[in-house]
Amino acid sequence: MYFSNITGATYIDVVTDDKGAPCVIVTGPDHDAVLATALNVKNVLPVEQCPEVGEVLRDLGNGSWCAHVRTRRPL
Repeated sequence: MYFSNITGATYIDVVTDDKGAPCVIVTGPDHDAVLATALNVKNVLPVEQCPEVGEVLRDLGNGSWCAHVRTRRPL
């Protein structure tokens, strides 16, 4: 899975959890932009994977905002 040219996100990464389900991490300097990007990512994932957006949290180390888009099923 590859995401590119998404407005509001400075960094997008895809990792897998211990069950093999993907988790997309969206990071950026603006809370609203990160939330909007995470919702866009959620909307492109297949409904069968039950994607959900977690809370947008501030990284106190570098000041950026971060949101996780988790799925319940592997790709």
